This record gives sequence, C-alpha cells and structure tokens, in this order.
Amino acid sequence: VSLLIDRDGLLWVGSREGLFRYDGYQATPFLPDPDHPGSISDQDVRALYEATDGALWVSTNTGGLNRRDPRTGRFTQFHHDSKNPRTLSDESIFGVAEDAEGRIWVGTQNGLNRLNADGRSFVRYFHASGDAGSLAQNWVYALHRGASRRLWIGTVGGGIDRWDGTNGKFEHFPLAQLAGGSRALDDVFAIHEAPDGRVWGGTREGLVV
Repeated sequence: VSLLIDRDGLLWVGSREGLFRYDGYQATPFLPDPDHPGSISDQDVRALYEATDGALWVSTNTGGLNRRDPRTGRFTQFHHDSKNPRTLSDESIFGVAEDAEGRIWVGTQNGLNRLNADGRSFVRYFHASGDAGSLAQNWVYALHRGASRRLWIGTVGGGIDRWDGTNGKFEHFPLAQLAGGSRALDDVFAIHEAPDGRVWGGTREGLVV
C-alpha cells in the first residue's frame, strides 16, 4: 500500500485493488476502464508522487505510469514500446521524483527515465559496463530529492547513486563497501535526505546512514 496526502489535504491510497481518494467522509475509487479514455492504466498501484504543479503520478506494477491532471482529473498513460526508445524503458514502475529543475524522473525494473520538456517522451539511462559514470544498476526502486535538492537513486544491487546534472553522470555510493556489510546492503528500497545532510537508506539488510 502507498499513501499520500495531497496539497488539498486529501488522502490517496494506492493498492493492488486500485487507487482510492478519501476526503474524510467517503472513498472514491479510480479503476482502469478501457471504454473511458482518461482512466488509469492498471489497478495494481505501486507508488504515488505529487509534483510541484499538483499532478499526481501513479506507478503501477505492470501497467506503466499515469499522470493525473489536477484540473481535469483525467489520467494520461505512459507505456513502454520496444520499437520506440523515447518511451519508458519498462512497464514495471517504481519510484518517481522531481529534480531541482522540475523534471520528472521515473525508476523502473529496467532503467531510469527522465521526462522531456514535451511532456510525452523520455530519455533512458542504463548501466553500461566500463562506464564509471553510468547508472550503478538497471533496477531502480527508489528516487528522492532531498534538502540539498540533489536527486538520489536507490538501486537493487548497486547501492545508492546521486545524479550530477553538471556533467550528466551518476556518482556511486556502494553501501556494502562503505558500511562494511553484506551485498544485501546494496539493495535499496527507500531513501531520505535529512535537513542535517545525512542520507538514510532502507536496504534489504537494515538501515544505513
């Protein structure tokens, strides 16, 4: 289950049975409906993120990504197309975050994606053997913009990465090596950068700071 309280104080709940909004009195479901354009793509919801413009981004297990327009309430769906490299790199979506420049980043089971200014196409980022500045691992589970306004990336198998927008490369923080633990520390499922500058990572084998 994923929970989010939006800027209007409404509670959003993402579950395997769909997306729900609770206003303090009743819960309103948002379910996929192929006969109604503007509906959500999948009922198996994995994560929720509210952007600066008020849009609600909804990650799904196997149905791609959705953006709910705060004015119309309609969902725009984003999917993977193997024939189009400017689409999402995978249909299985995990974390979503907005960087300091207002760009939306999307973590998937196979690659990291950044939404272009056109609002429809994506740039894909992958691990490249021999390229120290590439993504540490392709499975991106958690994304977070913290107090420093830097973008932090939690990978499964590669620890934590930090995006360096000045040179377009990723800086690596291999937690198993830095903390002197097992390789399970490099499976990162949650990140939080505190106001004091410390970064907390929730891993397969406990909490790392």
